[in-house]
Amino acid sequence: MILAIFAVLFGLIFLGVPIAVALAISAGSYFVFSGVPVSIFIQQLTSGAGSFPLLAIPFFILAGVLMSTGGIARRLIDFANKVVGFMWGGLAQVSIVGSMFFAGVSGSSAADSAVIGNILIPEMERKGYTKGFAVAINAASSTVGIIIPPSIPMVIYAWMADVSVGRMFLAGFVPGLLFGLIQMVVTYILAKRGDFPREPVPTVRSVVTSFRESFLALLFPVLVLGGIVAGVVTPTEAGVVAVFYAFLLGIFVYRDMTMRALPGVLLEATYATGAVMLVIGAATTFSWILAVEQIPGQLVAWFNALEGGRVLFLLFVNVICLFLGTFIGGTGAAIILITPILLPVATALGIDPVHLGIIMIANLAIGLFTPPVGSTLFISCRIAEMPILTGFKHCVPFFFPLVGVLILITYAPEMVLIVPRLFLGP
Repeated sequence: MILAIFAVLFGLIFLGVPIAVALAISAGSYFVFSGVPVSIFIQQLTSGAGSFPLLAIPFFILAGVLMSTGGIARRLIDFANKVVGFMWGGLAQVSIVGSMFFAGVSGSSAADSAVIGNILIPEMERKGYTKGFAVAINAASSTVGIIIPPSIPMVIYAWMADVSVGRMFLAGFVPGLLFGLIQMVVTYILAKRGDFPREPVPTVRSVVTSFRESFLALLFPVLVLGGIVAGVVTPTEAGVVAVFYAFLLGIFVYRDMTMRALPGVLLEATYATGAVMLVIGAATTFSWILAVEQIPGQLVAWFNALEGGRVLFLLFVNVICLFLGTFIGGTGAAIILITPILLPVATALGIDPVHLGIIMIANLAIGLFTPPVGSTLFISCRIAEMPILTGFKHCVPFFFPLVGVLILITYAPEMVLIVPRLFLGP
């Protein structure tokens, strides 16, 4: 029965059915053919999206929309240009560093890809970069949006695994930086080989001016994460603070947004929140089915029976998450689907749940620029008016180095756990 509903799920995704609808139909088919009361399907669908800890998500989404509308992204990109634009592949390096900066604002790789891509992809083409390279760098660099905090998938995982959101946020720093740094190295090599242009070396005065103009935007993740780690605010309250801070910056400080723009901002945030919550509700129902069918218990018994079970389990986690990431991406659906399956096994094998969560999210991040459903690849190709498969061909040089980083953080857990342990203890 489980294999049948998975076949239905992936069949619908291949046909282009939206992920939330595919999850709901495949889960609903279980209730129809198994004899389980359909009322339980409705209960699971609504309870998943109505959980109180997830209230932080709509606030972070709204804060991200406010930040992208209020001119924050332009200032962050300008500062990134002053810092790394003079390197080989100047604007490509700016895209990577700008994505890392904006990741600390939006919590969403899709938002990162859309905002920065609309600014830099046309500019890169205008300055002589190939269209394929511009697409690849935007699609790959924006994956850090769900690794560097604040991250919406991290909030979802923390809720599923019953771990601290602050600990998850802190654990994302080193992997996020490694993702960014390896992409900068690859970009440097490709840009030097392709003789791509560099931006002029900035003056000290221009760097200081740009830093001063972007300082309040750079302060955003510090306020959010600092408040959570210090115990001053809960994740939901931090989301409220983020919205209020973004509103003040856009309206009264930078003045790039007017009160007339607010209805449009609220409507965009509402659409995004509705889509995410629908996915969460459908995925929660699917996860309930897997638990009823005792899939987690079977996996625990299987891996406990294997010698070297921990090493093999982590390899299994990477393979299954990387596969799911190519279909489902960073919406949180994959996390809700597989956390109840993988977490009991990880606990039995002595793997830290925070470490497991970061591995899962890093895999899903790579899946964001991998066909058939990679959202950052789709957005980047749409901006550049390029076919998806053509765009992915140019992404391949970034794929394997990122998988290398993934393997590193998988089998060196201290690289993930050192920051949360430093601030919050063991």
